[in-house]
Amino acid sequence: MEDKLSKAILELVKVHDKRGGEIAEALGRIATQLKYLGNGNAMDGGMGAIEGLSVKINEGLESVSSAVGELSRSLDRQE
Repeated sequence: MEDKLSKAILELVKVHDKRGGEIAEALGRIATQLKYLGNGNAMDGGMGAIEGLSVKINEGLESVSSAVGELSRSLDRQE
């Protein structure tokens, strides 16, 4: 999807006058930043900000789950 959008924006830059080209270039920069916010470049193994955040949340929840499990086992041994 990004490739089609990038090509369309580049075509706008070539076809339109200077002001139209500036608008097209700005749209291209916006599209690039939205890509990095979302999925980065998932095909190349890179992660976007949202994906990176979800990985960290998952790691944190696994840590909390592990700690609760250890606490539960400790309480079971004391009984």
